[in-house]
Amino acid sequence: MIEIRPIQPHEITEAKRVIFTVAFELFKGADSLEESIAKFSAQGKLSEMDDLQKNYFENGGTFLVAVDEGHIIGTGAIKYLEDGVCEIKRLWLLTQYQGQGIGYR
Repeated sequence: MIEIRPIQPHEITEAKRVIFTVAFELFKGADSLEESIAKFSAQGKLSEMDDLQKNYFENGGTFLVAVDEGHIIGTGAIKYLEDGVCEIKRLWLLTQYQGQGIGYR
Protein backbone atom coordinates (compact mmCIF):
# COMPACT_ATOMS: atom_id res chain seq x y z
CA MET A 1 0.00 0.00 0.00
CA ILE A 2 1.33 3.42 -0.90
CA GLU A 3 1.66 5.98 1.87
CA ILE A 4 1.49 9.76 1.31
CA ARG A 5 3.14 11.79 4.06
CA PRO A 6 5.35 14.82 4.75
CA ILE A 7 8.93 14.39 3.64
CA GLN A 8 11.63 13.75 6.22
CA PRO A 9 14.91 15.71 6.01
CA HIS A 10 16.98 12.59 5.23
CA GLU A 11 14.77 11.90 2.16
CA ILE A 12 15.56 15.08 0.21
CA THR A 13 18.22 13.49 -2.02
CA GLU A 14 15.95 10.55 -2.87
CA ALA A 15 13.02 12.88 -3.63
CA LYS A 16 15.22 14.98 -5.94
CA ARG A 17 16.28 11.83 -7.75
CA VAL A 18 12.63 10.88 -8.34
CA ILE A 19 11.93 14.33 -9.80
CA PHE A 20 15.04 14.25 -12.01
CA THR A 21 14.23 10.70 -13.15
CA VAL A 22 10.68 11.54 -14.23
CA ALA A 23 11.83 14.74 -15.94
CA PHE A 24 14.57 12.80 -17.74
CA GLU A 25 12.04 10.26 -19.01
CA LEU A 26 9.67 13.01 -20.16
CA PHE A 27 12.15 15.32 -21.87
CA LYS A 28 14.73 12.80 -23.15
CA GLY A 29 17.91 14.85 -23.09
CA ALA A 30 21.06 13.76 -24.87
CA ASP A 31 22.81 13.04 -21.56
CA SER A 32 22.45 9.95 -19.39
CA LEU A 33 20.30 10.20 -16.26
CA GLU A 34 23.39 10.59 -14.06
CA GLU A 35 24.85 13.30 -16.33
CA SER A 36 21.51 15.12 -16.36
CA ILE A 37 21.27 15.01 -12.57
CA ALA A 38 24.82 16.36 -12.20
CA LYS A 39 24.22 19.12 -14.77
CA PHE A 40 20.91 20.32 -13.34
CA SER A 41 22.13 20.06 -9.75
CA ALA A 42 25.13 22.24 -10.65
CA GLN A 43 22.71 24.77 -12.16
CA GLY A 44 20.81 24.91 -8.86
CA LYS A 45 17.68 23.19 -10.13
CA LEU A 46 15.54 22.12 -7.16
CA SER A 47 17.74 24.21 -4.82
CA GLU A 48 14.67 25.34 -2.84
CA MET A 49 14.43 21.71 -1.71
CA ASP A 50 17.72 22.09 0.17
CA ASP A 51 15.84 24.00 2.87
CA LEU A 52 12.33 22.55 2.85
CA GLN A 53 11.70 23.80 6.36
CA LYS A 54 12.19 27.44 5.36
CA ASN A 55 10.80 27.31 1.82
CA TYR A 56 7.73 25.20 2.52
CA PHE A 57 6.87 24.25 6.12
CA GLU A 58 7.67 27.56 7.86
CA ASN A 59 6.00 29.48 5.05
CA GLY A 60 2.54 27.92 5.31
CA GLY A 61 3.14 25.16 2.76
CA THR A 62 3.99 21.48 2.76
CA PHE A 63 6.10 18.97 0.86
CA LEU A 64 4.74 15.45 0.55
CA VAL A 65 6.16 12.17 -0.67
CA ALA A 66 4.42 9.03 -1.88
CA VAL A 67 6.23 5.98 -0.51
CA ASP A 68 5.93 2.35 -1.60
CA GLU A 69 7.78 -0.34 0.35
CA GLY A 70 10.14 2.23 1.86
CA HIS A 71 11.03 3.96 -1.41
CA ILE A 72 9.87 7.36 -2.60
CA ILE A 73 7.87 6.98 -5.79
CA GLY A 74 6.41 10.47 -6.06
CA THR A 75 6.46 14.00 -4.71
CA GLY A 76 4.13 16.95 -4.40
CA ALA A 77 4.28 20.27 -2.66
CA ILE A 78 2.15 23.28 -1.89
CA LYS A 79 4.07 26.54 -1.67
CA TYR A 80 2.47 29.53 0.02
CA LEU A 81 2.74 32.72 -2.05
CA GLU A 82 0.47 35.23 -0.28
CA ASP A 83 -2.83 35.33 1.60
CA GLY A 84 -5.29 33.13 -0.24
CA VAL A 85 -2.77 32.14 -2.93
CA CYS A 86 -0.62 29.03 -3.16
CA GLU A 87 1.18 27.13 -5.87
CA ILE A 88 1.25 23.39 -6.48
CA LYS A 89 4.87 22.42 -7.12
CA ARG A 90 7.05 19.39 -7.57
CA LEU A 91 4.21 17.06 -8.54
CA TRP A 92 6.06 14.04 -9.96
CA LEU A 93 5.32 10.30 -9.99
CA LEU A 94 7.60 7.56 -11.30
CA THR A 95 6.27 6.37 -14.65
CA GLN A 96 5.81 2.76 -13.55
CA TYR A 97 3.17 3.99 -11.05
CA GLN A 98 1.27 6.26 -13.42
CA GLY A 99 -2.18 5.21 -14.60
CA GLN A 100 -2.45 2.23 -12.27
CA GLY A 101 -5.35 3.42 -10.14
CA ILE A 102 -3.33 2.41 -7.09
CA GLY A 103 -4.62 2.75 -3.54
CA TYR A 104 -3.03 4.86 -0.86
CA ARG A 105 -3.43 5.64 2.80
